[in-house]
Amino acid sequence: MLSCGGITQQFCVPEHIEMSMFTTEFLRHAGEHLRILDNDPPDIHFLPMGYMHLACTPEDAERMRNNWKLQVEKGARIAMLNHDELTAKFPFINFDDVILGTYGLENEGCIDAWQLLSAIREKNITLGVQYVKGEVEDNDPPDIHFLPMGYMHLACTPEDAERMRNNWKLQVEKGARIAMLNHDELTAKFPFINFDDVILGTYGLENEGCIDAWQLLSAIREKNITLGVQYVKGEVEGFLFERNHGMRELHGFEDDEVADEMKESHQRIRGVFVRPQMTDASARPIRTHFVVNAAGPWAGKIAEMAGIGKGKGLLAVKLPVEPRKRMVFMVYAPDVPPIDMPALVDPSGVYCLQEEAGNTFICGKLPTKEEDEKINHTNLEVDYDFFYERVWPILAKRVPAFKNIKIKNAWAGYEDVNTFDNSPIIGEHLLYTNMHIMCGFGNRGVQHALAAGRGFSERIFDGAYTSINMRKFDMRRLLKMEKLQETYG
Repeated sequence: MLSCGGITQQFCVPEHIEMSMFTTEFLRHAGEHLRILDNDPPDIHFLPMGYMHLACTPEDAERMRNNWKLQVEKGARIAMLNHDELTAKFPFINFDDVILGTYGLENEGCIDAWQLLSAIREKNITLGVQYVKGEVEDNDPPDIHFLPMGYMHLACTPEDAERMRNNWKLQVEKGARIAMLNHDELTAKFPFINFDDVILGTYGLENEGCIDAWQLLSAIREKNITLGVQYVKGEVEGFLFERNHGMRELHGFEDDEVADEMKESHQRIRGVFVRPQMTDASARPIRTHFVVNAAGPWAGKIAEMAGIGKGKGLLAVKLPVEPRKRMVFMVYAPDVPPIDMPALVDPSGVYCLQEEAGNTFICGKLPTKEEDEKINHTNLEVDYDFFYERVWPILAKRVPAFKNIKIKNAWAGYEDVNTFDNSPIIGEHLLYTNMHIMCGFGNRGVQHALAAGRGFSERIFDGAYTSINMRKFDMRRLLKMEKLQETYG
């Protein structure tokens, strides 16, 4: 920014005059506007001086008269001087060719533009504005490394086959391109897979595959920052409540326990207490109209801080989302045909899909309830015995080419598992209607979280779900004890 810091009101466009007059009024009280706490007010080095404009032709003189009238009408103090008046007032200036001139009498001069800009910046920072130093570029679109592959689900019993047929009909009705294959069709299409115990299978023909979830999350975060979202790293320690001041006092009519319970039920969440990730930082309140509990595996713990699941009435309904350790194993299988291998989901819960183009696969197992109870969820240590005893034998039996494998890597992480019915909980809380809940996605977080986010934005801006009606996922089913269970194809 290159500027001499000039301030004048001598313009011919009315809005320019008004803008300059506002600037002079702001600068007159700059010390009050830009002062920070008890610090000295910033000095922008204003040097008063009137601007002089000259007209040397009859046409310019006529234009100057019209502009001067407009400036005076807008409240500017501008003097219009003829040739003799100019010569008398400024004898050191040559006006031989000048017919008419204007001269500013007040609110004109020069300031230190850099000092003003710095003072505004410092004031903005104290008001919470965040400045980011960087260069705006026409960046390439983010690469989330989408690897197309069809998912295959198998049914080994008549009951599972019937359920698969019903699910397949629903999927096709919704527009998904899913093929349903019998035993012979599966054997012909995938000769390297053992289908001896399989009755029926489904296979995705398009819009299925694997992405780099971390790349997607990072891209969304970067985009949000450009849209003005502020991320605060810290730990939630509690909620800020506010009473509904319209409720009547009950202590004169009810016993203390009932009255206190009624008061509690009329509270409204007005913010959260967050302890920033700083040394010796204390928790500070962040006020808000809406709170979204999307804390994943720790959503249940966060809900308890608001009294959810620990009170009476609607507050007695717990948010049944807990962290559950899930282990993923990356293996190299040189004998498996990488192009033809589907993303396999075995009836046992064992799954396998390509990690990248080639013979590298990631696999694991969706544990049964009994297996889940035996897993140590207090740490993220990888249990390789789980792979060799629960995953590999089933995988090698289904796809014999997996008998020759080598583990390249393995890791463990927490999933937000809804222990009630293993389906997500999406929607406002039963009592705190300004707390929106989005958690319990389990292993479907990446593929369903985006749609849940869109649904939340619809509820905020439109007042209702307008694309996908997600009301069946809210907490009412917990209150009614009605489970919504997904059968995975």
